[in-house]
Parts: sequence; C-alpha cells; structure tokens
Amino acid sequence: MKEMDIEKSAYIHESIRYVEVIEHRKGIPAFREDIALVRALAILAVLSFHFWPTIFPSGYLGVDIFFVISGYLMIVVLERSAKMAPLQMFIDFYYKRPFGHKDISSTLLALNLKMVSIDGDYFEQINEETPFLHFWSLSVEMQFYLIAPIIFLCSKMRINDYHVGPLILIVILLASLKFRLESTPITAFYNPFTRLWQFLLGMLSSIFALKQEATEQNQKIEALAAIFFWPIFLVFLPFNSMNEKWMQIFVTVTAGLFMAIAPARWEFIDSQD
Repeated sequence: MKEMDIEKSAYIHESIRYVEVIEHRKGIPAFREDIALVRALAILAVLSFHFWPTIFPSGYLGVDIFFVISGYLMIVVLERSAKMAPLQMFIDFYYKRPFGHKDISSTLLALNLKMVSIDGDYFEQINEETPFLHFWSLSVEMQFYLIAPIIFLCSKMRINDYHVGPLILIVILLASLKFRLESTPITAFYNPFTRLWQFLLGMLSSIFALKQEATEQNQKIEALAAIFFWPIFLVFLPFNSMNEKWMQIFVTVTAGLFMAIAPARWEFIDSQD
C-alpha cells in the first residue's frame, strides 16, 4: 500500500505542473500549494491508517481524496488539448497514459472488478494473502482514464447559448452517488461507477476554479472558508470513526469544495505579504 501511495503521489506531483499553464493566465500562482497540502495530508492519512489503524480508523479515506485530485487535474490536462480535433485529442491523451505495458495494464484494469466478486470487504481482505490487493485504486484510476476524454467533451457541451456541460456532469455524479449509497460495502468500495462521482466532483471543482474572477471580495470570502476548512478536515479525516458511508461523502465534498475555492485564496494571501 505504501508503494502504491508513493507512485500515485509522484503522478499527481507531475500533473500539478500542468496547472501552471492554464491557471497562471488567470493571475493564480503557478504552484498550487492547496493541492500539494491536500495531497500530503491524504498520504499521511493512508499511511497512518496502515501503521496505526486503531488511532487513525478513517485514514484510508485519503484514497478518496486522491480520486478528487485526479478529477481536478484531469480537466487541467485535457484543457491543454481542447483546441485539438476530438480524435486527435483522444489519441494524444491515450498515448500519454500508462496503457502501453500490456501485462501490467491488463492486470490493473481488471483487478478491482475481480475484488468485487470476492466475499468480505477490504478490511477483511487486507489481512489475507491477496496479491495486488493494494493496487485496486490504480485500477479505478485507469478505468477513469478510459472515459475521461468523453466526460471532458461532455463538459464542453452547449445548447444554443447555454453551457450545459457542467449540468450533465452533475447528473452523472448524482447517479453514481445514488448507486454508491445503495450498493453493498464491497461493491461500494471497488466498483468504478461507485467511485465515479468523486472524480466528477474534482472535475467540477476544476471547472469552477478556472472560471473564478480574482475580485478582492471573493478572495476574502474564500480565505475565510479555507481557514474554516483545515481544522475540520484535520480532525475528521484521520481520527473520526463515524459511519463510513457518510464519512466518505463528507471528506470527498470537503476536498472538492476546498480545491474549487482555493486558487483565489492563495492569491489573496500572497497579496498581503
């Protein structure tokens, strides 16, 4: 699990660099400190859960935060190819994704689906000799990559002069969340559709962040909201042992909201220096 988290962290670290290209044009700092901080917290939470599960019973939810971050960064990455023809964009996107290693990609693409068919849940399986168990989240990530360009094109859809793309993403998000709430624990944990709403929330956060206007009033409001965010997040994520279903929703939504409002927050704070 530790190796998987480190590999995923390295991917996210590289992806954050893409944010500079789009967000810097809007007067937002080139390096996204907010994503780096949330990423670091997620890594610590997951590692703490595996080393001290009784002290950090909810630390595993750091993986949910990775999904939100991936959705956020995916919009930024695909925006770089937005002017390409759809077919060219698809080819460019898939060429850069980790599908070239056939043995590895085929194993990872099906791993989480295999886990759904196994009785029990992740917390029971984690104590068993289940090969590649800890790589299930990479499987979900790769399955998301398969449909990410399609979702991106949907986010750009317009009817007459109305930008209906975000509404389409919200409808899919709600369908995914409904399926997650009605699923068995094992399905809710491994099924890619029960995880899709987390990626979509990250994508919607990115769409919102890229459209923000850095007015002084907005910056002050967002600064206060972010200051309110951290104490709650630090307490609830690692230590709280409330119902897993609602805890997951709380952590995911909180992370998405934070990333949506944070760009102007950092600009406001920097302007005070």
